[in-house]
Amino acid sequence: SYRGGAGDDSLEIGESGAVYGNVSIHLGDGANQVTHQGEIEGSLHVVSKNREDIVTIEETAIVGGRIIEQLGNDSRRGGKGIGRFFFR
Repeated sequence: SYRGGAGDDSLEIGESGAVYGNVSIHLGDGANQVTHQGEIEGSLHVVSKNREDIVTIEETAIVGGRIIEQLGNDSRRGGKGIGRFFFR
C-alpha cells in the first residue's frame, strides 16, 4: 500500500519486482507517475484526484487480479492478464 502526499510522486515496480498480494496506490496532489513492469499476484488499484497523472503498465508486467485505475473522474478497469493493459 502506498499513500502519496501533496508533492509530485513517482512509484515504480521494476521488471524484477514481485508483490505477493494486492497493490493499492493513493496519489496526492501534484504531478504523479506510476510504472509497473514486474509481477503483482493480486489486484492493482490506483486512485488519484488528478486526471493528468500517468499510469503505465508495461508489456513485461503481470497482474494476477483486476486492474482498477481512477484518475480524477475517469475510471478504467481491466481483467487478469500479462501485458494487456496500457493505461497511458
